[in-house]
Amino acid sequence: MIRIEDYKQGDEIEILNLFKKVFKKDLSIEYWNWRFRDNLTNQTLIKLAWDEDKLVSHYAVCPIPMLTNGNNFNGALSMTTMTDPNYNGIGLFPQLANQLFSELPNKKIELVYGFPNRNSHYAFIKKLNWENICSIFQFSISNTGSFKGIYDVHSIENISEAHLENTIKNSKELSINRNIDFYNWRYKNNPINTYHYAEIERNNIKNFILFKMFEINNKKHIDIIELQIEDDTDLLSSFICHINHTFKLNEMSMINIWMSIFNPQFLMFEKLGFIAQEPITYLGYKSFNSINNITEKQIHFTMGDSDVY
Repeated sequence: MIRIEDYKQGDEIEILNLFKKVFKKDLSIEYWNWRFRDNLTNQTLIKLAWDEDKLVSHYAVCPIPMLTNGNNFNGALSMTTMTDPNYNGIGLFPQLANQLFSELPNKKIELVYGFPNRNSHYAFIKKLNWENICSIFQFSISNTGSFKGIYDVHSIENISEAHLENTIKNSKELSINRNIDFYNWRYKNNPINTYHYAEIERNNIKNFILFKMFEINNKKHIDIIELQIEDDTDLLSSFICHINHTFKLNEMSMINIWMSIFNPQFLMFEKLGFIAQEPITYLGYKSFNSINNITEKQIHFTMGDSDVY
C-alpha cells in the first residue's frame, strides 16, 4: 500500500536516487541542501510517496519571499515533480501536491507559482486547479559581433547592497523580492552555476546585468538571468558587446533571455534583432489568499525565478 509522508532528515538519499532514475542524470547533494534545506526561510516543504521502503513519487515547493504592490508576503516555487515510471498513471503527483497545498496557508505561504513543462502542465491546470498566467518564449540572438560598446561596462565580482541602490525599479504589481539576501542566496551561494555581473552607471543610475555561460555541442550559450537597465538600445548593445568580449563569442554563439511582449523593453530587444522562439515555458500559480486574476501585464519574471537557470 502506498503511504504519503512529509520529508524527514535522511530521505534525501532516496530522493536523489529517484531523481536519477526519472531524469537520467544526477542531482548533487550540495544543490539539494542549498535549494531544499538552506533556502531563504530554511523550510523543507516536501511530500513523498512510499511503497513500503521504496520512494516512488516526490513533490516539493521552495519558499520564496515575494512582493505585491510593494508589500512583502511569502510565496513558493513549485519544483521537482517526479514519479517512478513504474508508478505512473495512478495519480500520485496530484495527491502529493494537493496534500502539500492544503498545509501551506498554515505555514504562512500565500501563493505558489511555477513553470510546468508540457508533461505536467495539464495536471497542474486540471487536477490542481492552477491558473495560467502566460506562455513564455525564449528571446534569442546569434552573430552579435557587430554590437558596439557605447558605454563603459564594469564587471562586478559579487553584488552588494550598494549595487542595488539607484537601480531601475520594477513597477509590476507582483514579483520576487529581489533584495540582497535573495541575490546572495540565489546566485552567490548557488553550488552548481557561476554567474557574472556587469554594471553601467549613467547619470547616477546603475544599470546592471546578470548572466551565465554554458555549452551545448561546443556551442556557447549565454542566458541573461537578470536585467535592470533603462530603455536605451545603446546600453543593451554595450552589455552585449561586453559579453562578447568576456566569452569570445563567435557567430554561432547564442544569447537568450525571457521576454514578455508586455515588457516595456520588448521593442528594444526586437530592434536589436532578438527573435522569439522555442522552448516555450508555461507560467502559472495557485493562490491561497486574495491574490487572484494575475495577468502577464501585472507580473515581473526572469529566468532567475525558475530553478532551471
